[in-house]
Amino acid sequence: MSSRRDREAGLRFVVGKIIAAFLLAAINVFLIAALVQSQDCPSCSVPAGVVEGRVFDFHGRPAAGVTVYAEKVNLEKGVIPRAKTNRNGFFHLLTGPGKYKIYAGREASGHPETLSRLYGDAVQYRDVTVKVDEVTAVTLRLGPRFGTLILRLIDSSNGKPLSGASFTMRFTRDYPYETETSLDGGRFKILVPPVPIMIDVSEPGYETNHLGPITIPRAKTKRIAVSLRPNRQ
Repeated sequence: MSSRRDREAGLRFVVGKIIAAFLLAAINVFLIAALVQSQDCPSCSVPAGVVEGRVFDFHGRPAAGVTVYAEKVNLEKGVIPRAKTNRNGFFHLLTGPGKYKIYAGREASGHPETLSRLYGDAVQYRDVTVKVDEVTAVTLRLGPRFGTLILRLIDSSNGKPLSGASFTMRFTRDYPYETETSLDGGRFKILVPPVPIMIDVSEPGYETNHLGPITIPRAKTKRIAVSLRPNRQ
């Protein structure tokens, strides 16, 4: 009898271990999928790899509330996986396997959240290769803060905002960069380097307005209301 009871107890133990292992695997899959979704990474799949590390500010202090991005090296289209740092500057980012550029920023505090050549090498990044079920450690440091330019476009005849206008920014010869973009709802905000900027603002049916040179110091904000006059008929 005791031998039979021992066999039954052993069988129950083995079955219990199998069930526990199955439940643990199911929970892990659920948690990974939830983490992928919470990090705005619909292109990630399970299994995945992990990029984790810490972000410091320009003075070497932990940077809290900064967004860390994992941008595919071949610039594949889609949402870029991202994660925010905690109050001690640590982050944990889940993404699919592949080669990435890892960088961080927080536009609200003057740190660009893009690798645009407008910011040169001020946005530090790390080239990494993410592998399935492996953790890649990364340490990042934010560059100096940029100034903020806020444009507001209005009709000079009635003071109402103009939407759909476009403007071109040109920088100095020592900072060769030119960009053209549209104003959404008559307002535009962008971080800019501390160099002289020339701005041309245009809207169909209105005269072009030329501004500049304008220089915005680091960590400062400049608001400019641009009035456009309707073309004379």
